[in-house]
Amino acid sequence: MRNFFPHLSFIALLAFTVGCATSVDMDSVNRRIDDNASRLATLENAQVKQDQQAASEKDEKLQALQAEIETLRKDFADSKWAVGDLAEKVEFFAAYREEIEQFMAQFRKKGGEMDKALEELTNRIEADVRSMAEKLKEMLEEESR
Repeated sequence: MRNFFPHLSFIALLAFTVGCATSVDMDSVNRRIDDNASRLATLENAQVKQDQQAASEKDEKLQALQAEIETLRKDFADSKWAVGDLAEKVEFFAAYREEIEQFMAQFRKKGGEMDKALEELTNRIEADVRSMAEKLKEMLEEESR
């Protein structure tokens, strides 16, 4: 037994040392676990807040984009209506211009006819005046004889 006792003492000392070291280590490990759990909870809370903020920003941007799309659709519809209205007016003015051109052609034709008639009338009057002048001259010559 003598040989066994020193080994038993050593084993008991080792078990006591390991037991003490284990409880100190366990306390240290438990503190680390608690610290890590606290850090993890803080990080998870920060992640949740960041996710909520990102979702809120995404919703705001989405709403802004939807409002802009709606405005663009309205502007497009207004522009489409304005283009239709302008096209209708252009067609009206084109038809009106054609009518005016037809009237102008008629007036030019009538104006040309009137110019010809006026020229013919002027020529007749001049011929009549010459004829009368000759007759008058003849009458005056006859009287003076």
